[in-house]
Amino acid sequence: MSSQSPALPPFPGELRTLRLVLTEPVPPALFVCSAKVCSDVARELKNKFETGAELSDELKVQFDKHLSYCVGLGEQFYEAGPSADFSEVLYIYRAQSLDEARKLMEADPFYQEGVFHDPWYFEWHIHSPIYKSAMPPMPEQVIEFKVHETTPRTLVACFGDFDLELAMKDMDKQGQMSIFHVMHVFNRHAEGGLGTMGIDWGVGPAGPDKSLHILNVPNVDMAKMYNEMDAACRWGIMSNFRYFEWCIHYPVRKASPRHKGALREAITRAGIVVPEV
Repeated sequence: MSSQSPALPPFPGELRTLRLVLTEPVPPALFVCSAKVCSDVARELKNKFETGAELSDELKVQFDKHLSYCVGLGEQFYEAGPSADFSEVLYIYRAQSLDEARKLMEADPFYQEGVFHDPWYFEWHIHSPIYKSAMPPMPEQVIEFKVHETTPRTLVACFGDFDLELAMKDMDKQGQMSIFHVMHVFNRHAEGGLGTMGIDWGVGPAGPDKSLHILNVPNVDMAKMYNEMDAACRWGIMSNFRYFEWCIHYPVRKASPRHKGALREAITRAGIVVPEV
């Protein structure tokens, strides 16, 4: 028996740079709602998804209506779900405008019953990872691979302040990029950067003065370490981040592994048919 490792299949041509291309393209603009969840409901839902406990009769009726509505939206969701403690939701829509996203949220039975409250809406453009970004690729020799994305067990989302005025102030009269900007791009997009290592799940500005970063890491502490070593954070361009573990529920095919079983059980119990993709 040979002790040699099996040879990897050869790549076509000279492999200078590897570029991933999603089989499911991401829209250039997404529209997002972040909202709080009524504390009593949050406690019950967290208990259900973590221990399998039954919901109260009143909440069970509300939850089934909410579940049926969200499953029915199907691919109108890009990704949507609650924080791990169910105290808030982050719903990212494939919508044409903020107004359309607002209407989709306001039609949700949980919103109409006051379970979701204090909504904040914004347009979101993913900058990193580059294979989800609408930004033009860098002019370099590449080998492209089409990839199908699967949801990791844990995602950490964080909102932060973005100081556009401070960012622009550091540009010189010739319009050359500042050192922090070059280091920021390198940190996210270069070989070994957060985007190319798969740590950036979706990173980009959220409106004129905020940012939304979703990171593929196992806990909040690691998200803080990776996120805040970014040059834009060290120069004070991005600051005051608020972190929470986030679980995707919709569309159902993207559901986070930690909640997928409980979500499927709830859908089956409620007699809801999941639309075919």
